[in-house]
Amino acid sequence: MSIPEWARLLLPLLVSQAKACETITYGDLADKVGRHHRPIPRALGYIRDNWCRPYGIPEINVLVVNQDTREPGESFLAGGTAHLTLAQRRMAYENEKQRVCQYTGWGDLLIRLGLK
Repeated sequence: MSIPEWARLLLPLLVSQAKACETITYGDLADKVGRHHRPIPRALGYIRDNWCRPYGIPEINVLVVNQDTREPGESFLAGGTAHLTLAQRRMAYENEKQRVCQYTGWGDLLIRLGLK
């Protein structure tokens, strides 16, 4: 399965998470689609870079978190987070998560992409 196909598979699940304002672990997301978790970070990057950023909408990939840390991976922001302090990283995460939860156009994005 290609990364764009993975992204199309994952996005409707992420929209459900966004509407509920809930995070999901990489493993749980993989379980929901019945696949291994390894391609998920690349698919999340695809969603961020090809749909969220170009359409000017919140970066929904922020909802996928590590099982142990309960935080997203380092590349949850397009520019990465290695340059941020831990406090800045956590603030960026919380701010973007809040934007995702408050955004009301997720259904429109799914329609635009021909997804349910």
